[in-house]
Amino acid sequence: MKKIALILTGLIFFGLKPVFALDVCTFESFFAEDDTHLESKEIKNFKVSDLTFSYEGTDWGGGMFSWTGFAWSSHRDTFTKGYDNQYSAITKYGFDKSDVYCIAYPGSEDFILMDTESEISGFYITNTTYAYYSMFEGDDFCKRFGGDSGADPDFFKLVVEGYNSSNSKTGEVHFYLADFRNSDNSKDYIVKDWKWLDLSSLGKVKKLKFLLSSSDNGDFGMNTPGYFAMDNLNGEISSGSDDDDFISCFISGISNKADKEVFFLAGLVFVFLAGLSLKREKNEN
Repeated sequence: MKKIALILTGLIFFGLKPVFALDVCTFESFFAEDDTHLESKEIKNFKVSDLTFSYEGTDWGGGMFSWTGFAWSSHRDTFTKGYDNQYSAITKYGFDKSDVYCIAYPGSEDFILMDTESEISGFYITNTTYAYYSMFEGDDFCKRFGGDSGADPDFFKLVVEGYNSSNSKTGEVHFYLADFRNSDNSKDYIVKDWKWLDLSSLGKVKKLKFLLSSSDNGDFGMNTPGYFAMDNLNGEISSGSDDDDFISCFISGISNKADKEVFFLAGLVFVFLAGLSLKREKNEN
């Protein structure tokens, strides 16, 4: 039994060669202080490790600034409603109380680009404060989701599309940031916590694109504010359970690509030495 346990332990280390070859993207490297965000007319896209996030800002003068794409943020405002609070996540902090997360305001040409074609595990997602209250209460431009009766089948949906190195679509994943379509109104919801969005079904991708849609639309397109917040891109799903076994916790804690490679090599050595030990024991018997 001890022999089997020894070999299995070695194989566990051996199996740590990363399937998802990219580092976990947490945006923490941008932290300076609370209530700051990316706002620049000079920056065209920004890079985090092996990932490039599309970004473009335009200064129109007179204090008017617009942008599209992805912007890191450390804003904490979960109360102020409206456009002036477009950089806050409804959760106040990033995933697991981290300081910095990413606000997405994607247009049709915005993307996240990988240096090399890779599998992406997924990311954590939630609503922005701006979008949350717009759907929860309604405002001058948007309806209250569910309507006065609460029975309107409203929704706010994100579609993530994957594209490979040949720019061929590998698949798509749907996620509802709000969903009031169920006939049972008690099951209606607007996301206000960090939720895991699994992207592993997309396979190996070079680029991700993000498309938002809503049941609330007008003459100029979608009325619902087209934002969402993301964090821990290519991270691990966390169950939050105290019953997680040691191996699961150990593996999920190794988020750095270099560390995974070290443990992979250590696993090779471990299995080799275990094999020598078993062979010697067999010869002695």
